[in-house]
Order: sequence, then structure tokens, then C-alpha cells
Amino acid sequence: MKNKLIPDIRFKGFTNAWELKRLGEITLIKTGAKDANHMIENGKYNFFTSGINVFKCNTWSFSGKSIIIAGNGANMGYLHKTDGYFEAYQRTYVLKTHNNVWNFIYYALASTFQKFINQKIKNGGIPFLVYNDISDFKIKITNNSEIKVIEKIFLTLETSLSLLQRKLKMLENIKNTLLEKMFASSKSLYPSIRFKGFTNAWELINISNVVEYGLTGGTPYIQNPEYYNGNIPFLNISDITENDGKYLTKIKKTISLKAVKNTSAKLIEQQHLIVGMYASIGKIAINKHNLAISQAVIALKFKKTYDLDFYYFLFYKKYINNEWNKESLNGVQSNLTKKTILDLPHKTTNIKEQNKISTLLNYFYKIVSLLQRKLIFLKNNWNDSFHMKERIKKL
Repeated sequence: MKNKLIPDIRFKGFTNAWELKRLGEITLIKTGAKDANHMIENGKYNFFTSGINVFKCNTWSFSGKSIIIAGNGANMGYLHKTDGYFEAYQRTYVLKTHNNVWNFIYYALASTFQKFINQKIKNGGIPFLVYNDISDFKIKITNNSEIKVIEKIFLTLETSLSLLQRKLKMLENIKNTLLEKMFASSKSLYPSIRFKGFTNAWELINISNVVEYGLTGGTPYIQNPEYYNGNIPFLNISDITENDGKYLTKIKKTISLKAVKNTSAKLIEQQHLIVGMYASIGKIAINKHNLAISQAVIALKFKKTYDLDFYYFLFYKKYINNEWNKESLNGVQSNLTKKTILDLPHKTTNIKEQNKISTLLNYFYKIVSLLQRKLIFLKNNWNDSFHMKERIKKL
């Protein structure tokens, strides 16, 4: 039986076989010729290089609907889709296509070309693309009618992603502004933005004044099999480093009760602010469940007159502003100590204002988190759509 290229899933009314085509057959491939000196801040035209960012210049060598492929560097194979007048860096490839297949070829490359790049690197290939790498690369293509329908789906997803990303960026900017303005700065005891009715000066005190305790743990002897694979989650610095969000979501290791009783590992209850002291210094999370901790973190238990969430955001602000480096040993990327954290001076306010601030910041945190999940969902649908088009079986 003759081999045919047929998608697993397709739109009603299309039954024809797809074709394998070399890019060199269906696109005109050119290379840029400009170097970095051609960049001009606030220039008139886009200047594409072998990277993700798009720069500016005041001349153009290319125009119209085009696909840009980064030909070398850390972002080798990165794709841009553009229209209008533009310039291209040397070792950057410009693919010109017919207008009716421009988006389709871009989407096809987005689903398959990076896999080719990754395999090339894995196989020890040279760290740049040559003309034949692109010209000989094959994609699966169908007739213009089916292309139009497929493009419509992808363009809808692309538009939704773009709108959601802009909304997410706007809300993140608002959240970050509130983080900066709703806490007293280093130069004042009064925040720039406050809720109505609060006029008091904030108080400068140490972290040790607001916590019941700060607890550090230890690591049970790794070679003792009786200590590991128990039923107690054991938090290590890698769990903090890899955690994405306010609350701890995944802890890879477990230890036994015997390990807790016979080693320096410490068991803590839920609702502690956990601060990384090694590697990812200053990175924080709140634990919703009981767990054991190692020496790489400190668990802070706040007094009832101080709001845990308020302090989460205060520590988060310090972390994203990279303020922990000057607190670490030697003032460089090193380690924090229990003493350094407990002796840390900070400005705080009464519990009522703390509650107000944390409630507002939690509101923005939840909205941003929701939009991030929606964005991931849309991106997954985007990828699934790519794979749907890519899953073409031979009959």
C-alpha cells in the first residue's frame, strides 16, 4: 500500500494526504549581514540578532512577511515572525514565504525545529547553523484550504496568549508597585501608600522581636537506611529552590521518626515562614503541612500579634530586590546564618495594618497565580495543537 501522510485529527471535509517539503523548496532563504555596531537605540526599524530580544536600527534590508531563525549562540534556532521593514544580524537567517503559508510554516517550525536543534547539540554538532541545515529541513504541508483553517486556530490561540500575557504583566507591575510602596522604605518610617485611618510611624525592630523562635535542623546520615524513606517529608534547599509560589508544593525526600529522634533534623508544624540560608539565599515559602527541616533553611514561627502573610511579603520583597547579598557572609553570594536572620532590623506596624496590607497583596497574588495557570493552560493547548498537527501517521 502506498505510504500517505495523514494527520490523526483533522477538520471535517479534508481527506487529502499531506506532503513532505524541504524549506528550500517552499521558502526563499537569505542571511543577514549586519554586526552589533549597527544597533541604534530608539531606531526606526527592528533589528533581529541571534537572540530573543529585538533591537533597533535606522536601515532595512528586508521587508514583508518573514520568519527569522537565530543561527548561533545560546538561542540558536529561536524563531521570530515579523512583517514590515527590518534588518538582520550576520548568521541570522531570513525565510521569505508566500503570504498564504507564512503563519503555517512558522507554526510548523515552532513545533519541530527546536527538537532538531537540541538533537544537533546532543550529537556534538557545531554550535551554529549552516544554510543546508535550514534548506534541507523538512516540514509536513497540506493544501491552501486546510492551511487557512489550521492557521485560524493557531492565530486565535496566539491572540489569547498575547492578551493574557499583557494582562498578567500589568497586574504583576501593580503588585510589585504595592510591594515597594506599602512597606516603609529604608529612609522613612512612613510608607508611601497607606490605607485610610493609618497615620502612625512604623517601628524599627529585629526579627527576633516578632517570632516565637527561629529553628534550623540538620541532615540525617545518608548511609543509614533506617533514616530515609519514612513517612515524614524532609525539606532540603533544593525543594525551596525549585518551589514556585507562596506555599511549598513538593518535597522529594522523606525520613523516619527514628531519624528525627536521633539526629539534628527538626520536625516543625504547619504555618512557618521558611527561609533558604544556603544556595538560594533568602528564597521563602510557607509550609501547609508538618515536615522536617535540614540545616540549609530556617523556620520562623511568628508571634500571634504579627501577621505571617505580612512577613511573607516583606521577605519576598527583600528577596526579589536581591537585598540578601549584603546580609550574607562577606557581602557576596554566600550563606546566611540563623543569627543574621534573627538580628535583621526591619520596619513593622500594628497587626491591623499588617492584616490590611497582607489581604490586599494576597488578593493580587491569587489573581496573578490564576492568570499564570491560565497562561500555562493556553500554552499547553498551543503545544497540543502543534502536536496534533505534527502527529501524522503513515498508512
